[in-house]
Amino acid sequence: ARRAGYVDAIENAGGTVMCSYCPVISIVKPFGFKTMMTNSAKASFYGSSVLGLDVLFGTLKDCISVATTDFWG
Repeated sequence: ARRAGYVDAIENAGGTVMCSYCPVISIVKPFGFKTMMTNSAKASFYGSSVLGLDVLFGTLKDCISVATTDFWG
């Protein structure tokens, strides 16, 4: 993703790209996020039920689209 330029595009749009750890545990408190988008059913469940986040669930393509365009549809 970094070599293809996706990470830079997401970060330049104000997003954060994470890998190799659970974002539900790692990002909510330090950054104060209220909404997350994921392609993981497990992260979606814990994000909404445990942390009270508004969760958008979609494909990886949906997640990249929202991160780079701020639009889902």
